[in-house]
Amino acid sequence: MKARTRSLADIRIVIGAVLTIIGLFLIICSAFLNGPDEMAKTGGVNANLWSGLGLTVIAALMILWWTASPAGESGDENITGMPESEVEKGRQRDRREPVDGRSAR
Repeated sequence: MKARTRSLADIRIVIGAVLTIIGLFLIICSAFLNGPDEMAKTGGVNANLWSGLGLTVIAALMILWWTASPAGESGDENITGMPESEVEKGRQRDRREPVDGRSAR
């Protein structure tokens, strides 16, 4: 079994990190900047808190997904999901001359 590789450039970890930062920012804003006038604007709902919690949960799911199935774990299969021998057969077939004898140009 090949070693599991994890890349910090994977889009899942990038999205997870950005959503975590934004979510924590909103939670902190809800704790310190949420006055009665802000609550009146949203109908008594602490919008910063709930949206911050939602973003943090989504970020946690993205990071969990990144840790559960890292990129490059597929082994000997390529991105098509076909074994390498089948991919090579397709390449050889594509290089051959067309059936009707005309040039592919």
